[in-house]
Amino acid sequence: MQYLPPTDQQRVYRMVERLARRDPRFRGRLDAAKARVEREAEDYEDWLVRQAEERSRYLMEDVP
Repeated sequence: MQYLPPTDQQRVYRMVERLARRDPRFRGRLDAAKARVEREAEDYEDWLVRQAEERSRYLMEDVP
């Protein structure tokens, strides 16, 4: 979906939201998937920060 033009992405988003309004079980699964994606993005950001900290610590070890 990321390769679609923005207008088509918006159409797909609206269609999925319309389906979710009509089907509560689908809404639950959709919300759970969105929460999982947000959590994974936060975990990735935390990992990147840790990597940057470790790299800067490693680089500073060689400095007298």
